[in-house]
Amino acid sequence: MFTLLNAQEDGSDLKNLLLMEPSIRHTFRNGHFQIIKQPYIEPPYLKDPAKLANGGWWIRRTPPGRVFVPTLPENDKLYAVPSTKNPETHPLPAMVLLSVHGIVSRPLRILEAEKRIEAGWPAQKPEPWTLGKIGITCLRTALSLIPNFVRIKLYMFIDRLIEYWDPVLKGSHVKNLPLGLCLKKSDRNIKNEANALLAVEKFTTINAPRLIDSVMIDATSGFIIMTRIFGDRLDNVYFLTTWEERKKIGEDLAKWIAEMRQIPNKSNYLIADTLGGPISDHRFSGESWGPFNTVSDFIDRLTRDVTKPRNEPPLSLLYERKYDVCFTHSDLHMSNLFVTRGRLSGIIDWENAGFKPEYWEFTRSLWPYGGERNLCYIYTCAFDGKYNDELEAEVFILHHSPFVF
Repeated sequence: MFTLLNAQEDGSDLKNLLLMEPSIRHTFRNGHFQIIKQPYIEPPYLKDPAKLANGGWWIRRTPPGRVFVPTLPENDKLYAVPSTKNPETHPLPAMVLLSVHGIVSRPLRILEAEKRIEAGWPAQKPEPWTLGKIGITCLRTALSLIPNFVRIKLYMFIDRLIEYWDPVLKGSHVKNLPLGLCLKKSDRNIKNEANALLAVEKFTTINAPRLIDSVMIDATSGFIIMTRIFGDRLDNVYFLTTWEERKKIGEDLAKWIAEMRQIPNKSNYLIADTLGGPISDHRFSGESWGPFNTVSDFIDRLTRDVTKPRNEPPLSLLYERKYDVCFTHSDLHMSNLFVTRGRLSGIIDWENAGFKPEYWEFTRSLWPYGGERNLCYIYTCAFDGKYNDELEAEVFILHHSPFVF
């Protein structure tokens, strides 16, 4: 076998051969994930796949839930872009074969999910030993005494060391540490996220990460040390929840949103991030907007690229109605909500938090789910059926703007 694998001469019988580590092979065969190959990298379309992100290959985990395999990368990228020295004798797996495998293996994934649903929630795992309030305070104080350049070197060393120990985490923005801590490295909104965590800790009872330290590498990138949130990501276990549990999650989320909205805005602008600067949001395609002093200024920017009139429904409703501006998480999709045995237990990823019109939290929460009722249910419960007209306006904006999300 290894002789054949190393052979590159004409006439080799190897065609579409995939070699996998046993645990990966088991999950792939049973439909837990697919290997996706873009059609543009198959001949004769593109001779240089390096021009595409990920080389045109990536991993797509098969819903429902999200299977955990220790050797499967969390960022859904392949460790190395598949390549071959001679596509004639050693061709890469064809896109059609990978697609057929995904279709055939999907029912196996559904059968396993049904077994998990019948079994109910697994027994709750004990949380690892973590720092208490006193430990957090002591660590904050100790790190504040260390010069910035030393902390940057220390965090860079920790980041590389973790990737060396666990290559699965290579490229991941967040690395878990002992004592219930984690290290986040990002090239955007580090200062804003750190300040948002402090505000949430001071003014609410929300179970969010507690900031330990933050330091900037340059003008945009930096590190955050914070506590971890334990539990299950809601998008991983949503298929296990009953309608009653989903309603309760929505009600618990509503209470936390009400607490968020009590956080005071101490900046000189009405609509701004937590530091009084421009607001950011994944909805803005990497841009920063504002800050703004009126809601209408924000809506003007939101609808600037729309090719339809603003003085007609549904856009006119955004101008006619009066909105409070309040502290907003801006990214409450299910991967940022944690649950424990069907109850809401934490919220993470506060990098886009800021002060925005009250309806924004609702429309941004529903953004990834395309109006699918079973996925939107917890959010309609959380907001008690409000802001449906604003959601219609947001969909209208996306459909009539010269950009695609």
